Amino acid sequence: DDRMRLHFSHVLLILAALFSRGVSSALVWGFINTALSEMIIHKYIWHGHWKVLTLESVPEISTWNPLSILKHRIDKMLHYLLRSNYIQHSMAHHKHVLMEQEYVAEHGACPKHLEQETLKRYPESTGALKNTSMGMEANIYGLLYQHAMLFFTPLPYFGMFFWYHNPLYQFVYWLPSLLIPYATRYHKYIHMHSNARKEKVPWHFRWLLSGVGDNIARKHYMHHHTNKNMNWNFVVFADVVTDLIGANIEPDEKIRQRMKK
Repeated sequence: DDRMRLHFSHVLLILAALFSRGVSSALVWGFINTALSEMIIHKYIWHGHWKVLTLESVPEISTWNPLSILKHRIDKMLHYLLRSNYIQHSMAHHKHVLMEQEYVAEHGACPKHLEQETLKRYPESTGALKNTSMGMEANIYGLLYQHAMLFFTPLPYFGMFFWYHNPLYQFVYWLPSLLIPYATRYHKYIHMHSNARKEKVPWHFRWLLSGVGDNIARKHYMHHHTNKNMNWNFVVFADVVTDLIGANIEPDEKIRQRMKK
């Protein structure tokens, strides 16, 4: 029974978080914070739940209130650093998936005509759009910039607080965060229907053809086509963490049938 297995995985996670010690504790908490940070980046940056990222520009203010001035400067900094990531994901990737469902499901890519239209529409975000292949995957520059966004999440600060005195534990704590760029590299394959995925997935991502991979693909499909405010994770097993805060919905038989060729 899927629900029993899911429940059991939650119990294992909670026990590991509470009772692991030493290096294993750093690894477990690194994974927990990686899952939460992936959700934060996806939700607040890529989907613009930090509302300032949805603005074309940050309006000027006329006030001497130091707190208002500080907030305005933070808003401008966030807008400058992160808005292009909102553009590549919400304004490009999500729209392309809905506009060209069959093409994306077959090729895991954005059609060329939409790519050109998007580049003309958002010239200020050209770098982010090209470095992420319109939100479908990422080259080395896109992966490095994505990883840098972790500094807008609790992940680095949690590690520094608990293991500032131990470089080995810090290193182990950061290891699970590499699952985020790894997931970005296989992202396009989870957009493909099952037959295309079987034909095109490379050997090092063949595990995507397993039940675990199918579950990631189904949940991601639901994020795009059912409820874009749920199922934020596509790092493997990250949903076990975010299930505990009610961030996911499970695919049903109807979704399974819709995803078949």
